[in-house]
Amino acid sequence: MVERYELLIIGGGVTGAAELDLAAKFTGIRSMALLESRLNLGEVNSAVWMNANTLHRGWETQHSYEMVVHDSHSADMVVAHAKQYGLDGIVQEFPKMLLAVGEKEIAKLQARYAQMQGLFPDLQFLDGNGIAQVEPNVMRGRNPKQKVAAIYRARNEFAVDYGRFAQSCVETAVREGRAQGKTVNVYTGTKVLGISQIKDGYAIKTNNPQHPELETRALIISAGAHSLYLAKQMNHCQYLSVAPIAGDFFRTRKVLNGKVYTIQNPNIPFAAVHGDPDLQETGMTRWGPTARFVSRLDKFDKKTAKDWRKSFGGLSALASLVDILTDVEKTAFMGKNFLYQLPFGLSRYTFAPSIRKVVPAIKASQIEFAEGVGGVRPQIIDTRAPHGKKLLLGEAKVIIDGDTETLIHGETKTADGNLIVNMTPSPGATMCMGNAEYDVRHITRVLGLPFNQAKFEDFFSTRKLEAVVA
Repeated sequence: MVERYELLIIGGGVTGAAELDLAAKFTGIRSMALLESRLNLGEVNSAVWMNANTLHRGWETQHSYEMVVHDSHSADMVVAHAKQYGLDGIVQEFPKMLLAVGEKEIAKLQARYAQMQGLFPDLQFLDGNGIAQVEPNVMRGRNPKQKVAAIYRARNEFAVDYGRFAQSCVETAVREGRAQGKTVNVYTGTKVLGISQIKDGYAIKTNNPQHPELETRALIISAGAHSLYLAKQMNHCQYLSVAPIAGDFFRTRKVLNGKVYTIQNPNIPFAAVHGDPDLQETGMTRWGPTARFVSRLDKFDKKTAKDWRKSFGGLSALASLVDILTDVEKTAFMGKNFLYQLPFGLSRYTFAPSIRKVVPAIKASQIEFAEGVGGVRPQIIDTRAPHGKKLLLGEAKVIIDGDTETLIHGETKTADGNLIVNMTPSPGATMCMGNAEYDVRHITRVLGLPFNQAKFEDFFSTRKLEAVVA
């Protein structure tokens, strides 16, 4: 028997979980289901061992002023959810620092501080003495002639176990949605075998013998690296490709009190190496992520190589990838990261200079490669874009209305369509609630159903920002 829903979400990571949460609590959608291929929710890129666990405000990155506003709104929603449900062990407060080394970086830092202090009045600009007071190991052993400075925020910065956060979102969605008389189902261990468009929505076939066929009026695909794969199986998004970028991490004993970022190259779509409290191994500092190309959608599952090949595309995708990789800066960056993979313990020596930029006194013998840590960032490529703009930085989504596709990347567009495909590399986890708000508002509008704005504002104690209006 076919199960019918008003909304179906594919993907039980933190984005899909947040979408289910908001749809269950704040909308007129009466029936919804979430499908997850793994047996447990939040077990792929959302898991604590798969990412840096950062809740980005954006001031510590290369994001534009507008995107920082966007980031911070979503971050506030994550914190509000955590406070509502007492998730202190899942969302933990830590100070955050952006470190600049040398005159050129300090000049960039000063410009960033001037740009950001209006949004974050409690940001502090620190010289070497100020840095030593809050992060003593950043200054210990440093050449006194080396010029350093930092932007620092002591409060309202957080580290998040996004896997457990996803589980919390689903638990509250099921509990509170069903309390409103809604149908809210969650099917784990359920792999999508096929999606087809039908007259009033979409039909989904799965490998779950208890739920083999489902139909829905609206569909959201938030399957991480597999989102584009599923879209292409439906003959959508043929102009997009994906370069799976695996991130790896190293560990040292705890040498930092909070998170310390370094100045990022604006031409490289990956955060510069940073040090973070390790939420998985207490008493340790985790360093990374590195960035290396892998030919599969799951770093730890070789079987997903065929899925990547189907996601990648044809000659235009290959030409675009070559165009990207022949860029001198990106080629040098990837080559440097290749050295971080050297065997026999040699990688600690090649990676040590990256850590010493932050903690000068660290020894290579104190660094260990973090086995089994780090996931895949699905870096999206727009094969139609001109040279230098093919690699889409940050999250992207495609809204589909029949044969009409609207690519949304870093801007607000109004589009129709009852199918949303989310592709969310960093800062995808931070943007889970912001993406969910956008998607759920959009779907309720398309379905002609209400969104309870008053209840939403009361729950999150915040006004929605124009940046996320669907």
